[in-house]
Amino acid sequence: MPEIKEYLPSKYEPLLPDANWAKLAKSKRNLHRALSVPHPSDIEDFLISKTDNLVIESGYIEHCKSAIQALYRFRHLSNLEYKSHIRELSIQSALIVSELRAIGRQRRVITQDMQEVLLRNDDINAAYMNAIIGKAAIAPGKELDRKYMSKQLRKLADDFYAGKRVTALETQGYCHALGWTMYDEVTATHLVPEGLDANAIAYLFGTTNINIDEPRNTLLLHKNVGKALNTGFIVIVPDSAPGEEVKWKLIVTDTDFLDETVSPGVTWNALHGRELKFLNDNRPAKRYLYFRFMMTYLMIKRHGQLNWIREIETVRRPWSIPGEYLDRSMLLSLARNVSGSILPKRFYYGMTFKASFRLLSPWGEIHEDLEICLADSILMTPDYRDPETVYCGSDNGIDGHDDRDGDTGSDKDSDESFTLIS
Repeated sequence: MPEIKEYLPSKYEPLLPDANWAKLAKSKRNLHRALSVPHPSDIEDFLISKTDNLVIESGYIEHCKSAIQALYRFRHLSNLEYKSHIRELSIQSALIVSELRAIGRQRRVITQDMQEVLLRNDDINAAYMNAIIGKAAIAPGKELDRKYMSKQLRKLADDFYAGKRVTALETQGYCHALGWTMYDEVTATHLVPEGLDANAIAYLFGTTNINIDEPRNTLLLHKNVGKALNTGFIVIVPDSAPGEEVKWKLIVTDTDFLDETVSPGVTWNALHGRELKFLNDNRPAKRYLYFRFMMTYLMIKRHGQLNWIREIETVRRPWSIPGEYLDRSMLLSLARNVSGSILPKRFYYGMTFKASFRLLSPWGEIHEDLEICLADSILMTPDYRDPETVYCGSDNGIDGHDDRDGDTGSDKDSDESFTLIS
């Protein structure tokens, strides 16, 4: 018989009124029965079964709440005990509701992520547990400010990628491009960045909701490398043929700056073409990496025929890993609105899906409005060529000069060192 989390301590059951006890016992039997059924091996059937089980579990928690309220009414619980139990049950209920919403609103991307995990491990429940990480809302009761979210995302990314270690001397963070370095020098860098229109992004990925603060939407990168990714100075591309194990490499999009310093002793030339190294089997989602690739292409394309643009447009297969990543019609519209040009077919053929129906927008927005909103938010994203953008290879600006008066001293960055991976 499967174990059920003890939402209501068993010591309270004999104290319950008969009506409450009967309802609670029936609900508990239903949950036992549901959890005893073997998991379906098909992803779609598994998600249906998982949804049904979560609904039953949510109902069981509601009966536990009713039982706690009855115990309080009959003075078997103090006010403090009552509030403590109700708060804990409410938190558990909110987490289940959040998971149900994630399955309902992000089914396409959860399915994609489960498929990725099942290529390495045929345990479908383990695949689900891996895929759901970060997709449900964070624990209730926390203020959703960006500082808190950033801290939570870093912890999720560290756990997901095994990116934190404590040595005898210091705590170190792992950068997928550079290796181990000081912990505070590494950031969980978004692939789909903050600041883009949330409703439009969800539509582009074929869902009604996307949580960008999930670890699959990140790479662990040194802060200068992360800044370079955010501003289009570098891009991450697949370095594998279809059917091969996927490897990822870093490409500098403007080779005029290869001799610039990323950090003391490391230049962009050392990173150009470098394979990203991972410490475990977890990887960022291909759909997010493809989006970042396309966003970078469109951001740079609007400035004209730069070297990387000319190079990538002559390649037969600019993105070598096929998959149904983005909505085709929306991507094509995005290309026109951001770069002012028509997207060549080889950039999207085999990498997009054609929606068989139009998602009904719960926000009351039409498809064209979402396209415009997303294009506008990308156009407002600074890139490394913008004069006001801090250059990703230094703390000073694209020409390496600091225009500030006064302090020209170095900071702690001058002391940092990397354990480079060859």
